[in-house]
Amino acid sequence: MIRLICALILLLLIIGCGEDEQSPPIIFSLTANPKIVSPSEASTITVEAGDPDKDKLLYQWTAENGKIIGEGKTIKWESPDKEGKYEITVTVSDGINSVNKKIYLRVWTPRPGDYYPLAVGNKWVYKDKKDNIITFEVIDTIDISGTKVFVKRTTTSNIEDATNYSYISKGKDIINQHAVGGSSAGDDTLIFTPILPLYKFPLIPDESWDIEFQVNVPDGFFVGNGKAIYKVLSEEDITVKAGTFKHVFQVEEDFVWEIFGQQLDHTISKQWLAPNVGIIKFINEQTRGGETFITEAELESYLI
Repeated sequence: MIRLICALILLLLIIGCGEDEQSPPIIFSLTANPKIVSPSEASTITVEAGDPDKDKLLYQWTAENGKIIGEGKTIKWESPDKEGKYEITVTVSDGINSVNKKIYLRVWTPRPGDYYPLAVGNKWVYKDKKDNIITFEVIDTIDISGTKVFVKRTTTSNIEDATNYSYISKGKDIINQHAVGGSSAGDDTLIFTPILPLYKFPLIPDESWDIEFQVNVPDGFFVGNGKAIYKVLSEEDITVKAGTFKHVFQVEEDFVWEIFGQQLDHTISKQWLAPNVGIIKFINEQTRGGETFITEAELESYLI
């Protein structure tokens, strides 16, 4: 009898161990092309998965809105006719265990127009709350490692030696900042590595991106590092002295620069961009050396 009980216990242990050895599938990736689609258009979504036990895998797709077309590891998602952010879920099963993963796609109609026009001679004139006149002007182009970079000069009336320079390039769907120079940079030039992605198009409310960077001066000397976080806050209609503008996007930049744990600069900047004009309003809150300076200005006139 004792031998029979021991044999039964051993059999149950063997069966239990066998069940524990059944491993769930593994999802390696879930991708969509494109991730931003116009209303009622389709995106192709593919899941890459495997099973440690080499079991046959089954795929089940669900979407909170829109329509799933097809089956298996690759399907098409037909988007709804309303703009927004939508969740699509895939569940991968080996018949016993299952795992799932989510991906989020944007339904968006790109707004027409150039939200950051760059050409030599372009000029924007602003007035701040203290009646200072702040002028942005594209004065030149230079070549940096084969990239055409625009030199934008900023001047402020009633403030002596308040001239600054930004070195900006323009890609198909991005505006990058390579460096800054002038009085705010201690009359030197601060070079960012990698370059800072100021704006990513299309601009879509709630979209965000960030980058960690290193700062050097032209001779290569290291002067710190930092992080910049960008977020599109809103789309709205804005009226300033220069006119009334529709489909204006507000973009926030949270910029921190430090060296050896000591913060050198923390600037929170909000900029309102209008199509075929550029920045029509901005608020900069900059903290250096324990002092905070706030500049708020609106566009008075422009020449594009």
